[in-house]
Amino acid sequence: MNKQLGAMALLFVTCCLLGCHQSINNLKEYYQYLNTPSNGLIKLKSIGSMAFSMKYLPSDLYLYKTMMDSPNLSIDSLKKEYDSSLNFILKIAPSEESDAQFDVMTETVSSLAEFQEQTLTVNFDLQKFIYLKLGDQKIKPVLVEAENVYGLTKHRLINIVFAKDEFEELWNREDKIDLVFNDEIYNTGKHHFLFDKSDFLSIPKLEY
Repeated sequence: MNKQLGAMALLFVTCCLLGCHQSINNLKEYYQYLNTPSNGLIKLKSIGSMAFSMKYLPSDLYLYKTMMDSPNLSIDSLKKEYDSSLNFILKIAPSEESDAQFDVMTETVSSLAEFQEQTLTVNFDLQKFIYLKLGDQKIKPVLVEAENVYGLTKHRLINIVFAKDEFEELWNREDKIDLVFNDEIYNTGKHHFLFDKSDFLSIPKLEY
């Protein structure tokens, strides 16, 4: 019995030292992991009636979806392509504290002109208000794109992509990732979504 316990303890220590993480082969469970705040991959902020969340999207997620659609593609080449970027999604939604759930695009303006201006900003100018801070350096995203929901949801989702080759040296050196959203749309101030790089490295592998 003592030998068996010793072997189990050795296996546990070995896994810890080698960064051994479980793998997940179910997309629903993988999303659940990403959306659990204690795992450090999603950061939540609430200001008055507005709520903001910033979520890190691992390259494994994009690779999984592509392989499900096109299983004959080369995993190695796809992995190299997806690993070259850092991907996040910003969700803008009514907060739980708001009196009623409202559309963040249509019910936060008082005129057609304001609606048109806000729509243009969300669809074309958000890149001006978002940057990644590593150490003392600010890195602008290469893509900021609002998902078209055709008015079917109260919230909006914004895809944010950074090119890793622009900050590879900093990425290897820094332990903290500060993703900043300076909200000049709803005037809720500057939001810092601070991530630990160790949480990115601890994500379970998504099996294909």
